[in-house]
Amino acid sequence: MVHSRHHIDTYSAEDVSRLCKIGGLKPADPSKFREELEQIAAIYRREHSRRANLPRNKDVAHDLKGIVKRTNQLVEALENLPDASMRALLREHDRRQHSDVILGIKHELPHDVPSLTIPLSKPDEEFEAVNLQLSEVKNIILGLENIAQTAAETLPKRRSGKLRDLGLRLWMSNIHLLWKRTTDEPFTRDVTPAGAPVNAAARFCTSAFRHIDTRTPETLILNEMRYSIRDRKKRNM
Repeated sequence: MVHSRHHIDTYSAEDVSRLCKIGGLKPADPSKFREELEQIAAIYRREHSRRANLPRNKDVAHDLKGIVKRTNQLVEALENLPDASMRALLREHDRRQHSDVILGIKHELPHDVPSLTIPLSKPDEEFEAVNLQLSEVKNIILGLENIAQTAAETLPKRRSGKLRDLGLRLWMSNIHLLWKRTTDEPFTRDVTPAGAPVNAAARFCTSAFRHIDTRTPETLILNEMRYSIRDRKKRNM
């Protein structure tokens, strides 16, 4: 299912008529053919938007290592806290937990206020909770540090270089299928030495995609056409 935000009027009836002339296509139902082109364009927009701002692994790792650094600093600060400061922290810890337990028993403990008293019961049940001690909080912080460190070290590897646009890949695959359903003419890719489309199918693809995104170079569109033809041949072997 494609969200309505990805459905944008892309092809007018005149556009479809012109594209059919370019491709030498004679769809039995031009209106339905136009609807299919619009649906294929919407699928492209959905997939392209999912990956358009995909962060680099380097940036993700940097963010995770920032958590490692800060959790480590917090644990170090707790371990090196002077006695007087630790006593003050423990006094407030004990006071707050006593207060939170009383509020919990009265079913008045706010759920949106940070607390080291973790309710285990539902609001309409007799109050049960876990009171976290500072040593347990420290272990939780260390656990978070370990998780962040492991996450940074085990990020899924990505291929180096520019990634293929999955949106364009799906668009071409769907156009390939639509072509096959519409005509018996072969879906082939012929280009000039300079890389410009020559035959009907190649010209149809580049012209149709230009209505979706004028910034995508023809070379990328034609490359995806080559991949689609290759992949379909492999599946049919």
